[in-house]
Amino acid sequence: MKDSLNIEHVRLIEAALFVSGRWMDIEDLARLAGTASTAAVKGILDDLRNHFNSSQTALTILEQNGRYKMDIKEDLREKVYYLAPEPELSQALIKVLALIAKNQPVKQSIVVDTIGNRTYDYIRELRKKGFIDTRKKGRTKVLTTTSRFRKYFGLRDGQLEPEEGLSKWVQDQEQEGQNQEPQEGGQGND
Repeated sequence: MKDSLNIEHVRLIEAALFVSGRWMDIEDLARLAGTASTAAVKGILDDLRNHFNSSQTALTILEQNGRYKMDIKEDLREKVYYLAPEPELSQALIKVLALIAKNQPVKQSIVVDTIGNRTYDYIRELRKKGFIDTRKKGRTKVLTTTSRFRKYFGLRDGQLEPEEGLSKWVQDQEQEGQNQEPQEGGQGND
């Protein structure tokens, strides 16, 4: 296809977009493909977008601010949206997780003061799912994110400082939450 990337790179990038279900940037896709050539990855993404947009497939590849996401074409979305599995993390859990990630290590009492008493349930669920660790400190607990959190959201180990990407992740989560319709029957947005 483009430059020195072969069909396996193309398939890997396509599979990553399909499986992730989230916005991915060119650098992440290049790293996944094992190449430093973001120009080659951009070429692959352009070719994939053209292929999906010009064919009779149900899928499309969207681009927004240099990030890419595979999705269902607009004309089919309403007809099949109800079939999608419940997300592993509700918007309320993501809100709590973003607050913890941005301020870690953070006292549980601060998170509760910020979000409300229902936070205790959210923290319990996030811990059960392996996204956060808790450590007892006096009458409260100190909360931090785990390697599962980093892996789930595609962050590298050194990427937990705001200037290195976490603030961007938090903003992306907030933006994605604003772009999605509220889920019925899910947890509230306390």
